[in-house]
Amino acid sequence: MGPGQHRLYDFASLTCFVGLTGLPIWFAVCALGPKLGLADGGYALEQLTLFWGVILSGVFVAAGLGALFFLLSYHRDNREMPPGSWVPIAGFAVALSALAASLSAAWLFQQQPAVSEVTTDGGNPPAFTEALVLRRGVKANTLDFADGYRPEAVIDPLVIEASADEVFDALLDIARDRRWRVGSVSRERDMVELTIESFWYAQTDDVVIRLSAEEAGGTRLDYRAAARTGARDGGRNARRLATIERGLRERLG
Repeated sequence: MGPGQHRLYDFASLTCFVGLTGLPIWFAVCALGPKLGLADGGYALEQLTLFWGVILSGVFVAAGLGALFFLLSYHRDNREMPPGSWVPIAGFAVALSALAASLSAAWLFQQQPAVSEVTTDGGNPPAFTEALVLRRGVKANTLDFADGYRPEAVIDPLVIEASADEVFDALLDIARDRRWRVGSVSRERDMVELTIESFWYAQTDDVVIRLSAEEAGGTRLDYRAAARTGARDGGRNARRLATIERGLRERLG
């Protein structure tokens, strides 16, 4: 390599080192920062991770490709690798892994319906208490029922072959085991209210479950879950009902 190529290689290698150390820090801060109040969870996920994370990873992948080109040129001319050649190689590997992971996460996220609230009863969804609505805060997403639910926001209800009292107790057990925050509950009204915060990105969702006896036997669970922030919930609120179903069937047979 000539002097000009050496300077380009040094610049690309330095850029790879920045990516090698900076990308893990970037994604860790994005994922854990909302827990520390550094950013809103929806913004950290949708913008900082799935948008800017892809762009930054792409920049460092390009720098890694440039550095690898100069490494191959150096090896061809000198039959050996220059000192510190592990830096651009490791930096390229980390950047490529980050790009692949963030692209796949962005694609999976975009495949989910663009909704932040789901329910099993689009005509008469379970109602959140006034206390929970106040806890959501003025910056939270508005609750969708006033404008009606789009079809993709309505999911199938759950029927459990057990009495409402048994289901009620089992729901509280599940909430305790998973360390979900229990809000207002009423055995007389057959209602359980929960607030759930994810470990990654501190994504906070409010959930209300209404129990009603089925004529054919068993108990129907109507479910409503609303993300506090973010334009879409990535499908997590719909998937959570399946988690609740598994927990109930394990406890109630």
